[in-house]
Amino acid sequence: MVNFSNKLKIGCVIMASGLSKRFGSNKLIKELGGKPLINWILDATDELFSYRVVVTRSKDVEALCKAVDIPVVYHEYPGRNDTVRLGLMAMPEDIAGCMFCMADQPLISRVTIQNMLSEFNEDKGIIRTAFGETPGAPILFSDKYFDELMNLPQGKGGNVVVKTHPEEVHMVQAGISEELFDIDTQEDFRYISSFIKNKNLK
Repeated sequence: MVNFSNKLKIGCVIMASGLSKRFGSNKLIKELGGKPLINWILDATDELFSYRVVVTRSKDVEALCKAVDIPVVYHEYPGRNDTVRLGLMAMPEDIAGCMFCMADQPLISRVTIQNMLSEFNEDKGIIRTAFGETPGAPILFSDKYFDELMNLPQGKGGNVVVKTHPEEVHMVQAGISEELFDIDTQEDFRYISSFIKNKNLK
């Protein structure tokens, strides 16, 4: 489904290819607030995009996505650039832009994503989230940057393109700082789990 406030066709790549080395186990399938961690971003992005795909190196994540009919690309490539490339390759050719979301960033809100989509037009090249002066993810790129995204340096992500074109970056403010928080460690998980419980989020 196309976002209700933007008639342009926009895709979404959910980046779920990390190996959770600092976490110690597959964090994306660990239950957080009553559902697997990855389900938070799946729910936040549901029905907002013309096309959506999860890119992962986890068989468990692949199985989870297939069980709920979410397109998924399984791969064994090592770099973040590989995840970006594979995600774009899975997109239809006629999309005007593509948003890249992190699978371990559970509190990014549906409202913030909708605001990013509403802000996007063919004159604005890059839309990214921020809280105050702190930039974060997701990031939405116009199709004019797809060639650069397809040819990122080994191990690098979309920030390379952001830094190359700072004049094209437009910030959309998140509602709370925790929206930009990604989970890398068990301590991070405990913090966000407590935050969700205290705020009664779901």
